[in-house]
Amino acid sequence: MLVSPDPQLLAVPWEALGLGLRFRLCRTPSLLRASGQPIDVPVRRALVVADPLGDLPAAAAEGARVAGLLRAYGVEVTELAEAGRDALARALPDFPLVHYAGHTDYLAADPASSHLVLADGPLTVGDLAGVTPAADAVFYLSSCESVRSGPDTLGLGAVLVVKGAAAVIGSNWPAGDAASAAMVEPFYAALLGGDTVAGALRSARATLAGRGEPIAAWALPAVIGQPFVRVRTPSLGP
Repeated sequence: MLVSPDPQLLAVPWEALGLGLRFRLCRTPSLLRASGQPIDVPVRRALVVADPLGDLPAAAAEGARVAGLLRAYGVEVTELAEAGRDALARALPDFPLVHYAGHTDYLAADPASSHLVLADGPLTVGDLAGVTPAADAVFYLSSCESVRSGPDTLGLGAVLVVKGAAAVIGSNWPAGDAASAAMVEPFYAALLGGDTVAGALRSARATLAGRGEPIAAWALPAVIGQPFVRVRTPSLGP
């Protein structure tokens, strides 16, 4: 299911309305960037940025786990320790898959100033608007409110899609690093096993719901961008 909400409905957590378990749900900030065609993204290299401030131990462990899963599928992984603004902005065009686990600040009064919190300061929506990611890249922003947008201004996830990313997975609302990390392993297991990004997220939601986790946990992440994105790795896994 592809949802393209009008500006007044951008804050609606569609995943929590029962749709997140029933459908391979995907939102798009612009129907001009959406299509019903499958997109295969060759992923030979990936970038993992985890806990750049050094204060989120579950995010640090999440980054190590994601790096390990990707390497098991033959992906060359670059891990940026204590990543800074300029280093991350320079790196983004070189990687078709980027996983970020850390802090974001969503500023409802000024969404354009919302930002990733890096070791040397904020990387804002405006900064990302000046970056061209790898064509059809997939981003996982495992951080608070990372897919939120304002009624007149794109947020962090949406600006990456408009700039050319195929899909961005991020959070609907604030959550602790342990809650964010819980979704990651079942998501990547499904994604690397051949499912689409939207399908992998639905599968991960079902896994958490099956464990008895509350809606606040399994409806936390959303995917925006293209609905039929798959990654293709160098090997079939362990």
